[in-house]
Amino acid sequence: MKKGILVGLLFLATLSMTAKEYHVDCSNPSLGNGSINNPFKTIAQAVKVMKKGDICYIHEGIYRETIITERSGTSNKPITFTRYKNDKVIISATESVSGWVPYKGNVYKTSGVNMPLGYANNVYLNDEKMQIARWPNDTDNNEYSLDAKYIDMTKGTWSMSYISNNEIPKLDWTGGIIHYLGAHSGCSWERTITDYNRDENRIYFETLPDKWPFGKTHSPKRFENGHRGIFYLMNTLEALDAPREWFYNTDKKELYFYAPNGKKPTKNTVEVAVRSHTLKIDSDFIHVKGLNFFGGMIAISGNNNQFSNCMVKHGAERLITNLNGAAVNDAAIRVEGQYNRIQKCVLENGTVNGINLKREASNNLVENNIVQYFNTIGIHAHLINSQGTANKIIKNSLYGSARDGVKVTGDNSEFAFNHVQKCLISGADGGLFYVTGRSVPRNIELHHNWFHDAYADTHAGKKATGIYLDNNAAGYIVHHNVVWDVEWAGLHFNWNAIKNEIYNNTFWNVGIPTEALVSCWVPERNGKQTNVKDNILYNNISDERPWCDSGNGKVYRVDDKEFFGPESDNDFKNNAQFPKTPFVSLQNKNFAPRNDSPIIDKGIIVKGINDNFKGEAPDLGAYEYGGEYWVPGVDWTPEGFAWKPGSDYLGTGSLTVSNSVSFPNVSEPIQITNNDKEHLFASYYGINSFSQNQKYVTVLETDVKNRIPTEEDPAILGLVNLETHKFEPIATTKAWNFQQGCMAHWLGTSPDSLIIYNDLRQDKLVSVILNVHTKKEIKVLDRPVSAVSPDGKKAISLNFSRLSITRKAYGYGGNGQDPQENVQLPKNDGLFLMDLSSGKSKLIVPIDKVKEIIHEFTPEDLVYFNHTLISRDGTKVFWLARTLPSWKTTALTANINGTDIKRCFPDDWGGSHFDWLNGKELMVTTKYNTEQHAHVLFTAGQNDYKRLGKGLLDYDGHGTFSPNAKWMVTDTYPSKNREQKIYLMDMRTEAVLPIGRFQQPKEYTGGWRCDIHCRWSPKGDIIGFNSTHNGSRQVYILKLD
Repeated sequence: MKKGILVGLLFLATLSMTAKEYHVDCSNPSLGNGSINNPFKTIAQAVKVMKKGDICYIHEGIYRETIITERSGTSNKPITFTRYKNDKVIISATESVSGWVPYKGNVYKTSGVNMPLGYANNVYLNDEKMQIARWPNDTDNNEYSLDAKYIDMTKGTWSMSYISNNEIPKLDWTGGIIHYLGAHSGCSWERTITDYNRDENRIYFETLPDKWPFGKTHSPKRFENGHRGIFYLMNTLEALDAPREWFYNTDKKELYFYAPNGKKPTKNTVEVAVRSHTLKIDSDFIHVKGLNFFGGMIAISGNNNQFSNCMVKHGAERLITNLNGAAVNDAAIRVEGQYNRIQKCVLENGTVNGINLKREASNNLVENNIVQYFNTIGIHAHLINSQGTANKIIKNSLYGSARDGVKVTGDNSEFAFNHVQKCLISGADGGLFYVTGRSVPRNIELHHNWFHDAYADTHAGKKATGIYLDNNAAGYIVHHNVVWDVEWAGLHFNWNAIKNEIYNNTFWNVGIPTEALVSCWVPERNGKQTNVKDNILYNNISDERPWCDSGNGKVYRVDDKEFFGPESDNDFKNNAQFPKTPFVSLQNKNFAPRNDSPIIDKGIIVKGINDNFKGEAPDLGAYEYGGEYWVPGVDWTPEGFAWKPGSDYLGTGSLTVSNSVSFPNVSEPIQITNNDKEHLFASYYGINSFSQNQKYVTVLETDVKNRIPTEEDPAILGLVNLETHKFEPIATTKAWNFQQGCMAHWLGTSPDSLIIYNDLRQDKLVSVILNVHTKKEIKVLDRPVSAVSPDGKKAISLNFSRLSITRKAYGYGGNGQDPQENVQLPKNDGLFLMDLSSGKSKLIVPIDKVKEIIHEFTPEDLVYFNHTLISRDGTKVFWLARTLPSWKTTALTANINGTDIKRCFPDDWGGSHFDWLNGKELMVTTKYNTEQHAHVLFTAGQNDYKRLGKGLLDYDGHGTFSPNAKWMVTDTYPSKNREQKIYLMDMRTEAVLPIGRFQQPKEYTGGWRCDIHCRWSPKGDIIGFNSTHNGSRQVYILKLD
């Protein structure tokens, strides 16, 4: 034993004699000798002399150099670079810029600036990245929101070498850069602008390759989601017109800058990138600890190195100009060596990859790191990309990517206990975890992770998924993961995806409930049918939805043949779905089974996966009752770095879809009229058809079915008792149609007894106030009503006969009013305000009055009004001004007396369906930004537009708000297969829940089609609607509790 102690002491003595400590302090006015009293001035000086076992202590300051190692350490004697005590040390790839002089307006310039990095040139102000001059301007300072324009889709305005847009400013764009994201939105690209045609507003660039990722997938050739791509332009001095923008003239070495405050930049606050790297480790057994790195990449090509407790900010910032692929190797940290460790670091901000473990990089460990805000440019880049074999990626917190979150493709790798969120922000057709393969099993284990929040922007469509085993992925063992809040299935298999094993995962809110849990894409390729096969799925749980769907390039359908029945060639067993969460709390992110949960002991044993279960058998899903409640992601709080890290990595979900809010239970549809005749609610959608006590609803009964009614087709107006469903006639009317009924309203002055409705009497259109119980007419007014105030005292009238010649399905038969069909802009017709007590009416908005307000119209056009609605406080009115035959729509609001007429939207937004949320705000379905129909909420007279539904309601529906303003219900027009749907949206979270699907027979079309046309009961616990799904037009209700 004494001999062993002696040997140990000799070893320590030898180590202390050979290992040296060097000090570096950039504030030293001399070069120094490396001692603590006279430290080296640069780290490079220390690198020149350091040998195995040596330590370099770096004192506080900014070191504008690249650390490039020259010698290796050993396992017992590593070479170490670390901070001195708790000093804040920054290794920067930038240099300061000064000498600013005025240029134009708020733009300043300085000369003699060296920016040698080309596509990686960047400008920083106070450590924040600035924006290269561009159009349209980046108005929100958010690199993920592209602030882009749609290209012109007219034939001849686009090709593989040019795009057009009439809004392009007429500047000298030649030599600039176009950034383009196609309609498929799977990968962006950038090209040098070779020419600009001012007359045609056309941008030219080198012809795109025909091969992927360009070709028919990511180019103007692709039409998808209603467009052919979006773009913005940059890198020309003439476009420099907004705060934060800069431009660099390479030839003159001049930098132009518009500071955020519009004032002259102060000394040493502006920096430019001049070095591509801050650290290059080409050696072995190098330890780097406690340092901060700014503006440049870190490359580790050696082996057995450790990089720990460091922060890397803006490590991989570059453009992708003229890139001929979909990916780059650049990353904040790029690893090519073996047995390296990256632990407890923070990586923030980059246009491309966060950490990239290349194919040569094997047996590396990436553990307990925060990686956030990468791939803002939208290519195939990732927060972590691991391509080498046997790499382990454990317990990291990963947040923010324009496209995919993580990619792991190296054999025998492991991805475990990681928290991945908020990806597919501006791109699509990807996943929080995304891979492709070659149908060769990889033996990659993906377990105990959380994946959530994947919702693509509107331009990208709805193609953001949880775990995406894309083209030919094989050999992934996926178990004990939780996937929630994604818009496009929880799990995808594509092409010949084979031999994957999916066990004990929890999937919740993985798309709208009609979206399948597992989606397969099996097209024919090179003349052969692809096939998802030999995959195993056991013990998984989800909310209720179709289990599977599949598509082959020609047909896309809900289809379980990949997993069920005689055609199945996958092993799908013991999976379960539930209408309500079988775990503790989605809101609090506690996915453990409740003590009364139906998933306890219901699993089957899978060796090596769940054989350490508690109880009689394994549980279903990701957590075991009574077992460890594991929480993925980092287990430490980042402190002491040069910059305060963002806190987004701590997030646990946006809570944006269905069960994330307390939706009411919705009954099955209840038919309240019979099939002997056709029935419909007696008014337009959104109008209260219920008595205040909710005992009766107003309904029309008719024999007319497959044509537009005329004045010779009286309908019976009646009440349906909601308890007995008995129809009781109370009147007849000749003024009705299938779209708006006879505009029957319950009057707020007596909401259980009095209604007002329209009729044609003695060739004159009138409105009638009727007591529904006595069937006595209280008053007949000399104009028909179009809208009634909530208090029942006022109404708006318009010309239904003019509607009959401009939009027949919305007018009434007969000649009950003068249509003035030869007058383009009548001065004596328009909106009339009616006093329902006195019966008097007053023209408040003549059609002629809006001629200077509405969309430009032609000499052939007739201008007419339709679709009016009074605000919930009775102070304002909404209506549509339309033109025929040019079919232009302008949505308008005014005070109830006709003053203060305001347009709702810019030209070409149009307007279709509508409802007031309160006395100031209203929703109109409109062509948002002239690009995409959406349910748009805004304040009357203001431009504070907000698209509702987070992309799920981007279509033209009939939306209407519940009386308490908590919910909006809306419908859809029939799809290609004639299916109509009803959606319920929570106004606080914009969560959307489908609550009805109905098949409309083909004979219901055109002017006699049957729109769903929802309406609320006064208490907000019943939704009424029309439907033909049982073969005839009938009235239905849904009960909510």
